[in-house]
Amino acid sequence: MRISEDHKPNKNSERERIKKAGGMILQDTHGTWRVGPRADNRFARELQKGKQDPSKMKCFLSTCRGFGDPELKSPDPILTATPDIRVVDLVPEDWAIFLGSDGLFEKLSDQVIADILFKSLAQNGRDPAGASRDVVRAALGAGTRDNVTAIVMRLGWTPPPTADSNPPSTEGEASDSLNIFGG
Repeated sequence: MRISEDHKPNKNSERERIKKAGGMILQDTHGTWRVGPRADNRFARELQKGKQDPSKMKCFLSTCRGFGDPELKSPDPILTATPDIRVVDLVPEDWAIFLGSDGLFEKLSDQVIADILFKSLAQNGRDPAGASRDVVRAALGAGTRDNVTAIVMRLGWTPPPTADSNPPSTEGEASDSLNIFGG
């Protein structure tokens, strides 16, 4: 079950918040939407004049929320660290939690990640660190251009599914009763 949503500059609610704060939204040469500082910012002016390669513009991010990048938080709150919060009650059948950065989801769907984790943990018997590496390698192999971080947390109260279990499905609407890791 996906319990978060991506905070991308092309999402309507994020676009409105960014524009209200005076930020710029642009699409780079790879088709990735990015958020950056006000148009009167030195970096933004250099980018618009073609003096800077967009792929090297670290002040233009493909996400709208994050912990770092203070130059995009003050004086204008273009980037924010304020999260959207959703509370989900875990059930005894939940056996793992996956956290991943946007670079993973740039190239891998939720279902592909669930399949990789199922194969790695249930079929191949790897530990959470090994399963995390498998997801990162898959995203890099698929051509992600962003940074990638994957964390798998095993919940100790129930064993993972066995190798002969059916792989999980993330099809359909997410609900609090859907568990992409099986169980």
